[in-house]
Amino acid sequence: SWRRVLRHLFALGGDGRRRFDVGDALSRVLESTKVTASGTAALVTLLASLCTSLGGLVALFWIDLRLGALFLVGAPLMWWLTRWLVRRVESMTGEYQRLHGELAGRFVDAVRGARTIRANGTADREVERVLAPLPELDAAGRLFWEAQRKAMWQAGVLAPALQIAVLVVAGFGLLDGSITPGEFLAAQAYQSYAQGLLKQTAVLARFARARGAAERVRGVLDLHPAAGGTSGLPRGAGALELRGIRFSYGDREVLRGLDLRVPAG
Repeated sequence: SWRRVLRHLFALGGDGRRRFDVGDALSRVLESTKVTASGTAALVTLLASLCTSLGGLVALFWIDLRLGALFLVGAPLMWWLTRWLVRRVESMTGEYQRLHGELAGRFVDAVRGARTIRANGTADREVERVLAPLPELDAAGRLFWEAQRKAMWQAGVLAPALQIAVLVVAGFGLLDGSITPGEFLAAQAYQSYAQGLLKQTAVLARFARARGAAERVRGVLDLHPAAGGTSGLPRGAGALELRGIRFSYGDREVLRGLDLRVPAG
C-alpha cells in the first residue's frame, strides 16, 4: 500500500532523499501504488479467462482431435501477441510515470520558489521549465495506446481466422459423419470459450501497467535503511574533535570547513 511505501521512504532518511527527488517520490507513492493495486483484479480476471479457455480447448479435443489440434496452431501467435503487449505496455508505463514524476518535481520546485519567481518576474520562463517534459509525456502516453490498439486489431484478426478454420474442419467432419450435428453446434460454442483469453486485451494491458508500476514501487522497497549502531562511547576522559567537515547532496555542497569539538565529559 502507499502507506508502506511512504513509511519506507521515511525510514531511508537521507538515502531516500538523495535517491528520489520530491516529484519522483510523490509519483511512486501516489500513482505507482494505485496502479499496482489494480493488478490483483486484472490477474483474477485473466486466471478465470484462462480456465475458461482451457475448458473450451479440452471440449474441442473431446469432440474431435482435429479441432483441438487446429486451435493449438494459433497458440504460438496468441502467446507472442500476449508477451509483446505485456512487455510493451510495462515499459511504457514505467517511462510515463517517470516523466510524470519529473513534471511533478518541477512543479513542486516552482511552488517552493514562488516568491523568488514573482520578485524576479520570471513566471513565463518558469512555466516553460515546468512544462518542458510535457511533449515526452504525451509521446509516452500515445505509445501506450498505440500498443494496445495494435494488439487489439491483431487479436481481432486472429480470433475470427481461428473460428473460421475450426468451423470449416467441423463442417467437413459433419459431412463425413465423424461429427454429429449436435457436436457441430457445440464446437461453435466451445471454440468461443477457447478464445476467451484472446478477448482480454484490455485486461492484459491493465495487468501490464500494474507490473510496470510495481517495478517503480519495488525500486523503493528494495533499498534498505542504514542500520544504526549500538556501541557506546569508550570509557575515559577523552574529547571528541572533528575538523574540516564537508558534506554534499550530489554536486551541491552544503557544508564546508566545519570544525566541532566536544570536550571530555
